[in-house]
Amino acid sequence: MAYKRISPQPVVEGGTGVQSNTAYSVLTGGTTATGAIQSVSGVGTSGQVLTSNGAAALPTWQAAGGGGGVTLGTMQSPTSGTTVTFTGISASAKHIIFNINRIRCSGADTYEFLMGDAGGLDATAYAGLTLEMQSTAGTQTLEAWNTFIPVTVNAGAANQILAGKIELTLMDSATNLWDINIQMADVFLTRFYWASGKHALSDTLTQLQLRITGASTFTSGNVNIAVFT
Repeated sequence: MAYKRISPQPVVEGGTGVQSNTAYSVLTGGTTATGAIQSVSGVGTSGQVLTSNGAAALPTWQAAGGGGGVTLGTMQSPTSGTTVTFTGISASAKHIIFNINRIRCSGADTYEFLMGDAGGLDATAYAGLTLEMQSTAGTQTLEAWNTFIPVTVNAGAANQILAGKIELTLMDSATNLWDINIQMADVFLTRFYWASGKHALSDTLTQLQLRITGASTFTSGNVNIAVFT
């Protein structure tokens, strides 16, 4: 009995339905259960990930950032001035941690936190409370938010040392509403600060700022942000 060779061998007979494939490319099923094997377009570049484009479409190589992740900002170590600002925050940000490591100032002043968009820093409509707990039993103070977010409440002493974090979580992208929580310690004056509240921006969040009130300036410490998309 003569054997007739069929090239390419169809899928229904255990073949691939194609005569060749792109070297190193990813193979997928055909457009039907018995359709010829397909190759993903190209082989991508270093760092890219294979991303689904939904049913009835081949996946494609895309930048890893498209699938979410965390991006660290550039560490700032202020030794002068009254503000530390991070700009250019990703429009895809869903969660941000503003980390403060042993920040000092030259005088007895308080610290404030502001959020902003492309139109500038907001100076109104922050809704929340900041609680200060001192080492002396029963000594505590509450301050309501308004034109800024108070990170600390009562003015401390020169060289007070702050360490902690400010966390922001996007609640509603349509109204740019963010949830804000603060955990901060003054390891010099043995005080602790808790804060919680909300703030809605008029546009997408693009910048954050820590600032000192009064005439004091930063003298040492580090500040950075981690942005989750």
